Amino acid sequence: MIDNAEKAFQRSKVYELTAYAFGEPSEEFLSFARSGELLKHMKESLRTHPYAVEMDIRPLELIIEELKDIDIHELRLEYGKMISPEMNFLYECNYHPPLNASEEMSDVAGFYRAFSMGFTGDRPDHISMQLEFMRLLTLKEAKALLDRDTENEGVCVSAQKKFLHSHLGRWTSTLSRMAGGIRFYGPFSALIKNWLTVECTYLSAGTDEIFYNCRSSSGEENSDCFSKGGCA
Repeated sequence: MIDNAEKAFQRSKVYELTAYAFGEPSEEFLSFARSGELLKHMKESLRTHPYAVEMDIRPLELIIEELKDIDIHELRLEYGKMISPEMNFLYECNYHPPLNASEEMSDVAGFYRAFSMGFTGDRPDHISMQLEFMRLLTLKEAKALLDRDTENEGVCVSAQKKFLHSHLGRWTSTLSRMAGGIRFYGPFSALIKNWLTVECTYLSAGTDEIFYNCRSSSGEENSDCFSKGGCA
């Protein structure tokens, strides 16, 4: 039987790996991914999740196929599509109406400051940074459980629920639809959506989806732009 500290630690590893995958592409990352280590560690950590049986891991199979014949130049081109002015998929505040974006950005930064997490070098609403923040919270939860520090454990779990409810859990389903045609990042976005769906279920962190940004990876306006309930 997997204890709660181990569950929290393995969840932190999933967040770490996904944050790494959504960062600026590097030779180091591509080597790690093409060697099979990324998928190996991902699968190992996902198996420990209490809702693992409910998670669709088929995007992992697509990722394996994408990695067979992609080099660093091609991966950077695909990443470039994700952050291009025409698409700009990787930042949460691009999914909010302009009048709300600055308030949402400040709220994200406030979460980070509350847990002493720095965010220099990029906007705090980048998906990689938000995933890194969840890695920090789940790692702190694991430590609190090992230390039998119920107060800090509660603080960490509460922050995870609030952050998923207010931010990370609200826009990754839209990201998955928008990025569907982009190599590697399309299936990886689908994997993130599926992961956060089971995380929201596990934490009872219900939320409402946002998708102000309605342009797909083909550059066309997405006609499926409406607000609906549901996590991730």
